[in-house]
Amino acid sequence: MKSSYLLFVIGTILFLGSGCDNADDFMLPMEFAVEPYSKIKIDGQVKIFFNKETGPDEYYVEITSTEEQRKDITIVNEDGVLTITVGEDVVFEDEVTINLNALEIDEIRLQSNQKAELIGFFDQENLRVVTEGFSELKLACLRVDNLVSVQEAESTFHLENWFEVIEEALIIPEENAVMVNDTTLLVDDSSLIIGESIALEGTGPLNWTVYGDFIKRYYFISQADFKTEGKTYLNALFAPVVDLNIKLEGTSEAMVWAIDRLSGKGEGESLLWYRGDPDLSEFRTQGAAQVLPMY
Repeated sequence: MKSSYLLFVIGTILFLGSGCDNADDFMLPMEFAVEPYSKIKIDGQVKIFFNKETGPDEYYVEITSTEEQRKDITIVNEDGVLTITVGEDVVFEDEVTINLNALEIDEIRLQSNQKAELIGFFDQENLRVVTEGFSELKLACLRVDNLVSVQEAESTFHLENWFEVIEEALIIPEENAVMVNDTTLLVDDSSLIIGESIALEGTGPLNWTVYGDFIKRYYFISQADFKTEGKTYLNALFAPVVDLNIKLEGTSEAMVWAIDRLSGKGEGESLLWYRGDPDLSEFRTQGAAQVLPMY
C-alpha cells in the first residue's frame, strides 16, 4: 500500500514538472490586437513599419522574429502610449521587425541608448520626435505636414522623406507639374520627382514622362522645427522642408534641405549645412557657430 502511494506521489511530481516545462515553451503571439494609441516609446533595437488604418478597431501588431527572440519582446499599451521593449539579446542586425497598424502617431520617443528604424506608409498632419541619450533613430517615408524634433545629449536622427517608384516611366499631366531641370519635376507644389530623364510628350493632351530604373518622389514637409543640443547629429538632407526653423546648441551638427525659408539660431560651436536656395534673412549665429551651403 505504501509502495503504491509512493509511486502515485512520484508520478504526480513528474507530471507537474512536465507541465511547468511546457509552460516555459509556450509560444507568444506573433500577431495581436491592441487598444488605440497615439504615441510610441521604444526601448531596445528594432525595425518598425507603419501602416495606416481607417477605423478605430484596426490597431494591431505583427512581429517577425524567431520564437527565442520573441521572448525578449514586450509590447504594452498604457494611456495611449505603446511601449515597445526589446531585450539586450536582440540587436539591430538580427532583422527583427514589428509591423504597426494605427490611425496616426503623434509622438515617437527613444530613450537612453536605443536604436530604431521606422518606415511609414501613411499621411498625417503632425508628428513630434524626441531622441535622448545615445539613441539613434532613422525615420523614412513618413509623410507629415508639420514636424517637431528635439534631440538631446549625443543622439542621432536620420530623416528621409522619399518613396521609390517601381516603374520604368512615370507619367504626370502637364498642368500638374513644372520642370525644374532635365531630371526633376515639381508636382502640385508638394513633391519633387527625380529620375534619369524627363520629356514632355503626347499628341493630344501633353504629359510629363519621367524615365529611369530608380525614380524617387520626395514629399515636402510644410513646416519643421528642429532643436539640437549637446553633441547631437541630424541628417535631413533627403527630407525637403518648405519652411524650416532650427536651433542648434553646443557642438551639434545638422544637415537640412530647405525649400523657401531657413530660420533659427546657431549657438556654441554648432555647425549647420543646408541644401537648396532658401531665404536666410531670419537665421542668426552666435559664438563660433557656422551655417554653410551644402552645394
